[in-house]
Amino acid sequence: LPSAVQTSTLQLRVPVHGRASERKSGSSQLFSSVAASLPEGLSKTVVKPGSGRPLDFGDVATVRYTCSVPGASQPFARSNSQKVIVGDGIMIRGWDTALQSMTVGEKATVLVSDPERFGFGAEGIPPFVPPNAQLEMEIELLGAEDGADLASLATSDPLKPVSRVNISPFI
Repeated sequence: LPSAVQTSTLQLRVPVHGRASERKSGSSQLFSSVAASLPEGLSKTVVKPGSGRPLDFGDVATVRYTCSVPGASQPFARSNSQKVIVGDGIMIRGWDTALQSMTVGEKATVLVSDPERFGFGAEGIPPFVPPNAQLEMEIELLGAEDGADLASLATSDPLKPVSRVNISPFI
């Protein structure tokens, strides 16, 4: 993945311990991001800042992404435009955590350095992701829609069949 950023583009580097941002030479300002609050084992470099509020749990995000193992010749997953529900647990924890720190229009490179907590762990996904492999995800948040309140949905009556009618108050 390209590591160079044009000098007119702002860049925020957030190390694993969430310290300091850096100004790219030629940039006229710094910007901040909630990326600084990412937990140890997950870091994010903002390549292009976005705008608006960060995503919430349950929001529907439209993303462009690639996922790879650092040093691999090609990504093991990619999409030019995919809708995902933030926090639904279908993707790895590092994905959901990083998405919740992003704003619409933002493009970032996310490094999962703790595969047990934020990646595929000891199992990996043979033959694409080896056991305990670090991951690199390039994510661009193309759009966002308010989604269902997943916490409220989870506490609704489990014996009642799920239908559009009984979940419509949450959508």
